[in-house]
Amino acid sequence: MGVNDWRDHAACKGLTEDKGYDWFPARGKYVTTRQGSQVSGETKTLLDICDSCSVKIECREYAIEYNQPGIWGGMSSRQRRALKKRRANGLEVL
Repeated sequence: MGVNDWRDHAACKGLTEDKGYDWFPARGKYVTTRQGSQVSGETKTLLDICDSCSVKIECREYAIEYNQPGIWGGMSSRQRRALKKRRANGLEVL
């Protein structure tokens, strides 16, 4: 089994931009606040797909490791950067 075989099991597999799924939303469509995140309807749909995904953690960890833009593992790039920073400070493991 290859290191990225998890992609074969991703709930988003095949859900591409040409089919109406924008995994790289423009600024303002995904706003992170101290209390959590507020999202537009389109982005909420993407996050719902992520929530039901069996490889959500693998996806998120891949995006953190390779500094990917967009929504991966149910998090925006801003949220993943914050998570990475908390981990570096020993505050959060997952």
